[in-house]
Amino acid sequence: TDRVCYLRPSSFLAAETGGAALGGPQLQSCHERLRATAAQLERGFAEVGAAKSFLLTDWTQLVARWRPGGDVLRRAEAHYTEGSGFYKWHRDGLESDWSGLLGWYYWLQRGAVRRRSVTGILYLNEEDWLPTSGGALRCRAAVAGVDVEKKSGLAEILPKGGRLVLFDSRKVEHEVVSTLRDRWALTAWFHE
Repeated sequence: TDRVCYLRPSSFLAAETGGAALGGPQLQSCHERLRATAAQLERGFAEVGAAKSFLLTDWTQLVARWRPGGDVLRRAEAHYTEGSGFYKWHRDGLESDWSGLLGWYYWLQRGAVRRRSVTGILYLNEEDWLPTSGGALRCRAAVAGVDVEKKSGLAEILPKGGRLVLFDSRKVEHEVVSTLRDRWALTAWFHE
């Protein structure tokens, strides 16, 4: 089961205004740092002569996936079950030639998804995540980094706490496998 909610600057200020805050200062810091990654990417692309400019929404997506019987996030705006297919193989952005009448229709309908260029995921779990716990991000792409298990043309990245994963939203097909432990991920999409 997954619980999904969207964190905005107001999510952290609600307690000061008499409401219930969704997250504490640590979660707010993670939200701000993940969003700041876009500026770091812009500088990196500029240094190699491939200037890019990213736009960001003011929110990040917090996803909690837990083992059956767990209940870790009660205040969620959306709820996804194991059978929903939400984390099956997919891409976060759209890459198409947009030709023809149907292409034009999808171009208009999928504006926010169409502009996604880079997906950033920051894992908020414990650092001692073991492969036997499941919950890995599985990609159909060449992956560089530490602790990446490669099998049959797939790469699996464990959701160890503090790990930041960045990938091309339009090209990298991915899924999240079932987990045997509570699993937390904070996601932002950088738009071009």
